[in-house]
Amino acid sequence: MSGSLGYYLKYFSELPKEWKIQRLDKNVVDILPGYAFESHYFDESKGIQLIRVRDVGKNNAEICYNGDFDRKYLVQKNDMLIGMDGEYVVAKWNGPKALLNQRVCKIESLKKNLVDNDFLYYVIKKPIKKIEVQTPQTTVKHLSTKDIRKIQIPLPPLPEQQKIASILSTVDEAIQKTDDVIRKVEMLKRGLMQRLLTKGIGHKEFKYNKELRIELPKEWKAVELLNVLVGGKSRYGIYKAKKDYGSGFRILKISDIFEKDVYSEAECQRVPLSDSELKQNEVKGGDILLAVASLKREGIGKVMYIKRVTERTAFDHNTANIRANETMCDSKFLFYVLKSSFIRRIMESYRTIVGTTFLKASVIDKLKIPLPSLPEQHKIASMISTVDDILEKERRIGSQLENLKRGLMQALLTGKVRVKVA
Repeated sequence: MSGSLGYYLKYFSELPKEWKIQRLDKNVVDILPGYAFESHYFDESKGIQLIRVRDVGKNNAEICYNGDFDRKYLVQKNDMLIGMDGEYVVAKWNGPKALLNQRVCKIESLKKNLVDNDFLYYVIKKPIKKIEVQTPQTTVKHLSTKDIRKIQIPLPPLPEQQKIASILSTVDEAIQKTDDVIRKVEMLKRGLMQRLLTKGIGHKEFKYNKELRIELPKEWKAVELLNVLVGGKSRYGIYKAKKDYGSGFRILKISDIFEKDVYSEAECQRVPLSDSELKQNEVKGGDILLAVASLKREGIGKVMYIKRVTERTAFDHNTANIRANETMCDSKFLFYVLKSSFIRRIMESYRTIVGTTFLKASVIDKLKIPLPSLPEQHKIASMISTVDDILEKERRIGSQLENLKRGLMQALLTGKVRVKVA
């Protein structure tokens, strides 16, 4: 554990007396701002990748640059980058060689015997996030090299820096491996959904459906959504003014749909509701909530499956409740159908735009969906659910690792917990 505490440092609380405080001066770290490359040389496939602000932390750039450039702007693997607009993302680049565009900077230690580069990567994240309170409050927050130069970091002896960086790097590697598994399983799921929801299981003959614009097994039907819903229609939720929120019953909002695919016992916002209001707008296990309004086109029609409800819960007016008649349609199968790319495309084409993009109830209920026999629906839903269970497990592991990393950073980078150095 830490020894006696003496120093106080903004953003880092008290520090061990053996630690120093170091400003990121020009003789300590090098900061290279990116270059304003000419946009007419931008290309989607030819040239070298160009790292823009939106690419920091992704290890893959969206566009390439196909013109001449100064080699000093080349970014290599493990170079540390800072996005200088918006959320100020700090990340190591682990993609191919790339170019440093404007509003992104590269930073590295000049004195490796004073500041370990890997330690710098971890210790700089917290103050970078705090700088936003010092910058002008414009639509997009901007960071300058002068802002970075003002940062003071806690500096343990070099061997301790290296040990701390090694511990945090080990956790990062575990997080990366989990992320890689999640990406691979997500790709598997997309392919599986596309095949099962259009080809089914064991079918040999297919026919083209004009309304769905895809081939379906000859034995399948294409029916309007209202034909498989309890009561023959979807339902819009209840409107409550913002001032009413705070206590009462749980209520699921459109923001919950955008945040997660499946709802299960999670806390959400609360609002007072009368008995009749709750009864008319209550969700149950197996329900599907669909986003009927969105500021962005791609948000329209997003769905969330209600896996479990342990406390009476309502849904709000920007969402539609779709409750399957289980004698005709498996609710999980219907959820996957509504998530499919071909149904989402159709919903987008039916949207109405008046400031906000929205879907009318009549459009939702008239939506055509593919409908196999009920036993085949069960099998398809079970196969995709198995992959979802794997994803849920991996995401839970990833979340635990992220929490572990946050706790370790808080403890190790402040000296509250000291590492042993041989």
